[in-house]
Amino acid sequence: MESIDLCGGDGGSIWGRKPTPREKDGFLLSIRNTRIGLTAAGRHVPFTRVTFGCHGNWFIATDQLGVIYSFDVYRNKYQVVYRLGKTCTALLISHTYSNELFVATNNLNVHCINIGSRQLITTFGPHEASIKSLSLPQSGQYLLVVTACDSVLWDINTGIRRKTLCGGESVGVQDVFFLPLTNSIITCFKDDSIHVWDTSTLDYKYNLPLPSGPPPHYRAFATTQD
Repeated sequence: MESIDLCGGDGGSIWGRKPTPREKDGFLLSIRNTRIGLTAAGRHVPFTRVTFGCHGNWFIATDQLGVIYSFDVYRNKYQVVYRLGKTCTALLISHTYSNELFVATNNLNVHCINIGSRQLITTFGPHEASIKSLSLPQSGQYLLVVTACDSVLWDINTGIRRKTLCGGESVGVQDVFFLPLTNSIITCFKDDSIHVWDTSTLDYKYNLPLPSGPPPHYRAFATTQD
């Protein structure tokens, strides 16, 4: 089994030799991160979030200690992008500016980091509750932050909190995200209602009807690129 242990290092090669996928399942690599403490006993530090770049030839991974790693598969190298010191709860690479990485942490903030220069650009927050997911529109102008109790729309260019969406006590927010390749926002509530809004004007556009029969109790959502 091909494997690499980062051992808390700052960077290096991913493979010692050209990898060959296993014929039966295509397996390439297992990545571990073991830290050596004062007692010299190895402590395994789990990864919490992973996301691929828009072209799929590199990916970002964060560990439980808040260290952000970039793995470039084609160039056979990895490096530490940033050390936040906080556990990551959500991760998103901008599809408009591929060097921009948005990282939500357990202190209720979202940090924007430049992957190339490895510098912190700005921070959005703090928010009211733990952050579950992040979403960007096609324009890249706004950032949607979905927490356990609400959803916040940020203007990335100005850093201003533009809108906060709450589902109320009886109807909580289940999920909120941008429709791919558009600037439309989809809001999904815990009563199974799904509504679509225009980002620029925040005008209501339409809703999706509920299917007949017993309530579906929606828990997860996905859309195609078109």
